[in-house]
Amino acid sequence: MKPHSLTAPYAAVQAVFWMSFCVTIAFAAVYLQALGYSNTELGAILAAGNLFGTVLGPSLCAHIDADARRSAAHYIPVILAAQSAALLVLLLVPVKGVVTTLAFIAAGAFCIALNSLLLKLYVDAEHAGVPIQFSTARGFGSIAYVLLSALLGVLITRLSVHILPLFGLLLCAVQLLLCRHVARALPASGTASAAQSEKQGTSLAGFARKYPHFCLVLLGTVPVFFAHNTLNNFLINITRNVGGSTLSMGYLNAFIAAVEIPVMLLFFRIRGKLSSAAFLGIAYGAFLLKTLAVAAAPTVPALFAAFLLQAPSFGLYAPVSVDYAADAVPYEDSAKAQSLSYSTTTVGSVLSGVISGRLFDAVSVTQTLLIASGICAVGLAVSLFGLFDKSIEHQKARA
Repeated sequence: MKPHSLTAPYAAVQAVFWMSFCVTIAFAAVYLQALGYSNTELGAILAAGNLFGTVLGPSLCAHIDADARRSAAHYIPVILAAQSAALLVLLLVPVKGVVTTLAFIAAGAFCIALNSLLLKLYVDAEHAGVPIQFSTARGFGSIAYVLLSALLGVLITRLSVHILPLFGLLLCAVQLLLCRHVARALPASGTASAAQSEKQGTSLAGFARKYPHFCLVLLGTVPVFFAHNTLNNFLINITRNVGGSTLSMGYLNAFIAAVEIPVMLLFFRIRGKLSSAAFLGIAYGAFLLKTLAVAAAPTVPALFAAFLLQAPSFGLYAPVSVDYAADAVPYEDSAKAQSLSYSTTTVGSVLSGVISGRLFDAVSVTQTLLIASGICAVGLAVSLFGLFDKSIEHQKARA
C-alpha cells in the first residue's frame, strides 16, 4: 500500500520553525539594539550563536548517521527544551548584560541546530518511501514567516521588543508537538534503516575526502551567504539608511519572504527541467545581483524592488540545496550532507556578524554592501567550479 504523504504535517513543522527563526534571528537586531547593544556587539552575538549552532547541528547528525538506534526525534525535544530555557532567561532579564548576551547566543545556537534535525526528518521520510514535497513544505514556512514578520513589526511598534521572547517560548512548545507527530508517522525503517545498520556513516573528516566537489560547493556557499546575511541580519540598518523605520522594516521583511513563496511552492513542477547543480548555480548568481541591487537602492520603495531578487536567489536555493545534497551524497551520509549544507549558510552569518557589524559602525551602509557584493562574487566563482568541474554522477560512482 502506498504510504500516506506527510507533506501537510511537515509543512506545519516548517511553518512553526521559520516563525521561531523570525523571532530569534530576523528580529535580533531590533531586539538587541533596543536594549542598547551596538552594531559591533550585535554582530558578535549573532556570530557566536551561529557558530555554536553550526558546530552543534552537524555533530548531532554525525551521531545519527553513525548509530542506527538514534534518530532526529531523539534530539529534537532536548534542543527545544534548551532553546526554551534561553528564551525564558531573556523574558525574565530584559536588560543589557552578560546574562542576556549569553542567553541570546544560546537561543540562536539551538534554533539553528534544530533545522539540521528537521532536514534529517525529511531525509528519513523520503528514504522510507513516505512522500514529502519539501519545496511545498518550505514554501509554507515562508508564508508563516511573512505573516509573523508583518505582525511583529506592528506589535513591537505599539508595545515593545520584550514580546519577542514570549513569542519564542510559545513557538517552541508548538514545534515539539508537531515534530513528535511527524516522527511517530514514520515507519521504523525511516529512523533506523537497514542501510545504516549495515554501513556506518563517514566521519566528518572522511566526508570531506570522499566528496571533495560537494565540499567545494559548500566552501563557496560561505561567502555567498556572508552577503545574504549581511542583508538579513542588518536589515534595520539598511532600512533606516533610506529613511525607513522599524515598522517599514517589518513590512519589508515580510515582503522578502513573500516573494520566495511562489518559487518554493512551484519548484517541484520545474525541478526536472535542469539538474540540481544548474539550478544552484542560477541561485548563486541571483544572490550577487540582489546584493548589488540593495546597495544601489536610494529609497524604501527601491529596496522593495531590489528584494524581488529574493525569488531566484534564496527562494530557489532553499529547495534546490536539499535536492543537490541528496543527489550528490548517498543516504548513509545524508544527515551530514544536509546538515553541512545548512551549516555553511550559518558560517556565512557568523562572518557577516563579525565583519559586517564592524563595517556598519566604521563605514557607510552602501560601502558595506559593496564590500559584501565583492565577497559574494568570490563565493559564486568557487561554487560554480565545484558544481560543474565534475558531474554528480561521477561523484556518486566514486562513492
